[in-house]
Amino acid sequence: MSTFEFSFTFIGLVAGLAVVELVAGVGRLVHEGHRIRVGWLTPLLAIFMVIDVATFWNQSLILNQNAPYSIALLLLGLTTSGLLYLAATLVFPREIEEGLDLDAHYWRHRRLIFSLVVAAKMLNFSVAAMLIGAQAPEALWGFLRLMVMFGSLALLAAFLPRGRLAALAFLGLLAMDAHLVLSDVVLLAQGGAWDLGSASPEDTR
Repeated sequence: MSTFEFSFTFIGLVAGLAVVELVAGVGRLVHEGHRIRVGWLTPLLAIFMVIDVATFWNQSLILNQNAPYSIALLLLGLTTSGLLYLAATLVFPREIEEGLDLDAHYWRHRRLIFSLVVAAKMLNFSVAAMLIGAQAPEALWGFLRLMVMFGSLALLAAFLPRGRLAALAFLGLLAMDAHLVLSDVVLLAQGGAWDLGSASPEDTR
């Protein structure tokens, strides 16, 4: 196992636990959804968090695959994935009580959730900005604009007074993530089918 594989697996384990938390929360809703008011904010927040954890994993792969082994980079990755894990634990309530309103749960926890997400993103973005500035300075300003846009929308979603404007800021944040995913789907479709390597079509059954 290479040093990259070792550190990436360690960081990925924590990020994977964040996804487990989100899937477990959905499972609790499937079992107990008839007893509560689900609304739309918390389900969309769960989707946003899944995309954010996936993009963190993707960014970590790109940023670190050629990096030298460093305890500092390992701690940075663990801190970032740990922040996302903490945010994921807050998306769904631990206990499902009769009459629970998930929209009210969202408004109660949004400040901490989005603050944790922003902190995690800014740590990852900072490393990416440093590398982009050193290797492709012409792309740096576009990347910084993306950083500022994401951070601004997340902080508005967190700290604007409860209501329509705060919800719109969150939807803008979700739209940014959705655009990223859809753009990747288009690129994947344009690339066509990929080689199965040594596997035969029968192996995919």
